[in-house]
Amino acid sequence: MKLNKPIECSGFFWLPNSPTHRLPGILQISETGAVELRMTYLSERARLPSEGIALGDPALNETSPNFERIIGIVKHDNTNKYITLEECFYMHNEVSFGGGIIHSIIYANRAFIGIAYDEVDKIVFSEFRFSFSGLDEWLNLSGVIVNHAFGNKGEFSKVTVEYEQPNKLSYCLPNDMNMEINFNSTIPTGFDATKVQITQKAHISLISNDLIPLSDFIVVCSILRDFFSFCIGKSIDFDTLTGYSNEYIQKGRERNYRIPVNIFYQGARILESGETPNRHSMLVSFQHVQDRFEDAIVRWFNEYTNYKPSFDLYFSSKVGTNQAIESIFLSKVQCIEALHRRKFAKTVMPHDDFQDMLSSILNDVSENRREFVKSRLQYANEPPLAKRLAEMYSKYWDRFYTTQDQKKFVRRIVDARNYYTHFENKLEGKIDKGVQLMYLCDNLEALFELYLLDILGLSEENIDQILQDSNKIRQRLVVHSGK
Repeated sequence: MKLNKPIECSGFFWLPNSPTHRLPGILQISETGAVELRMTYLSERARLPSEGIALGDPALNETSPNFERIIGIVKHDNTNKYITLEECFYMHNEVSFGGGIIHSIIYANRAFIGIAYDEVDKIVFSEFRFSFSGLDEWLNLSGVIVNHAFGNKGEFSKVTVEYEQPNKLSYCLPNDMNMEINFNSTIPTGFDATKVQITQKAHISLISNDLIPLSDFIVVCSILRDFFSFCIGKSIDFDTLTGYSNEYIQKGRERNYRIPVNIFYQGARILESGETPNRHSMLVSFQHVQDRFEDAIVRWFNEYTNYKPSFDLYFSSKVGTNQAIESIFLSKVQCIEALHRRKFAKTVMPHDDFQDMLSSILNDVSENRREFVKSRLQYANEPPLAKRLAEMYSKYWDRFYTTQDQKKFVRRIVDARNYYTHFENKLEGKIDKGVQLMYLCDNLEALFELYLLDILGLSEENIDQILQDSNKIRQRLVVHSGK
């Protein structure tokens, strides 16, 4: 996750099997979603003999340093709320002998604010909402209309502001879920003589007719996160995650409503803080795919598993800014190679012909050298990198801004890959370095993105329009001269 700011709230915490033995603590959730519980208490409060082992009991740390759930009640957003911490373990626990103060730090893999799950309750939801920084900018759908009026002499005389909340957008996903893009808004109430403020924020809902485990929703959200990361042109992560279930209802004065469960966890992809993405710097806007958005999403889901190795390489190179340019370059080459292997599935010769040739060669080799030769020929039927690159670039070479020969350009990439993999002395003076290597990275990334647009099922006209509108990818299509 990537929260707008860290969360800290105090409260009382206990284990599900000892609800009356409560200890004070401070819950801390970092901007990346890491969950920690810090407790300070007197040692004589650590055990209530009538209840057996309870939170804070030294025996708990000795017999079971990992425990499934901790329940609590905290002050969050000026409201007392239940909380469930899941998959917890001690990071630090000072055991005081003979009395005194005990300091404990407990790490939790997940936090659920809004509900207290029992130790046997399954965490399931029928609706899952999320948002991320840049969603509103990517959608570019505003309900605000501003009109200015001017007098006869051109002087400003009046401004009127109208707001009509955009309609929700609904799509069907291939996993029996519905996806909705909804909009929340805050409108002025009361009277302020100097200020009127209207805000609008979009969120995405995943809706199922059945109760679905949290892990299943997270998988779907991760696939969508990568889709939006590609469209926006940078790695994004969720700033809010909220689950709803028809099994947990809060009675209100006028109507009942489902209890919102705010979910926090630290994912594998930890992003550095940065500015909100600007829609002018995005690769693919919502307007580019609006007319066929459902088809693009369905294609992304259907192809995601097949292309996941190349997707992972693509997005990993976009996380963080401290990677060496040589490492980024090798990652880009791997990315293209993995994409080619999954998209074209080609070999140098038919599989059966290759196996016959391999058997013939091995039969002619002495037994003491056979294993050596076999290991050397194990991947001989795989197309070399030069052929993979040539085939990939040939489809889109006319979209690159260059007068350079494609074959020579491919050779530059192959030589650079070989040098930065094996550091052969004979290539040292021939390969691109520094800024020129960075340009090669840009060219490889642009090629990969063109194929992703193709995977989404966009027409040539759609792709041409994106290239015309997206300054980011257009810059990466410029091929600079090499060494």
